[in-house]
Amino acid sequence: GILTRSGGASARFVHVPAGLANDREGHMVVSDADTLRNWVIRFDPTPDLSDVTPDPADVDPRRGLVTEFRQIVCDPLPTAAYVLGDAPECGESDWQGGPSDALGEMHKPQGVAVDGSGRVFVADSMNNRIQVFSEGLYDISFIINSEAASVPGDMALVDKIISPSETYFAAYVFVVLPDENLVRKFMSYEEQLRINPDAPPPPE
Repeated sequence: GILTRSGGASARFVHVPAGLANDREGHMVVSDADTLRNWVIRFDPTPDLSDVTPDPADVDPRRGLVTEFRQIVCDPLPTAAYVLGDAPECGESDWQGGPSDALGEMHKPQGVAVDGSGRVFVADSMNNRIQVFSEGLYDISFIINSEAASVPGDMALVDKIISPSETYFAAYVFVVLPDENLVRKFMSYEEQLRINPDAPPPPE
């Protein structure tokens, strides 16, 4: 169904879609580069075939249903429950969107990818970094910063099966750097240790 609309304040609409991925549940994860949004949103793409007269104001029209990233206890649920990035929290009526360089917030997100453990990787393009979210929250354990990822665009992840009981998720991260005409490859610390047991620890 149609997920994109050019107007409206509802979180279930995407204003400026820039990246797309599937997660483990088969949901569509979409980055919205609208400068007043700067977030990533998730949809269940299953259409409601019983909705024969879809209306943009419907809760579940044929364009799919927005899906929570994290549990927030309040009624109604705020936009923050449905997106990664800065968004209105419970009872926050004076929220104003805009670019941010705070951790867990974004400025013009582009590519998005999901590894086999469910972590969501986002190319935070104008902040020159890749941010990672786990279970809807910012995950500081995996950072690619401006020294190596200037204005990142699209990306791809490679999970590596080490044994029947062990997998290195996002062992390799490939990032498109359009301003430099490059595709850069990054390796996880676990994969570095597998190749070189004497590898130094990652920087704090």
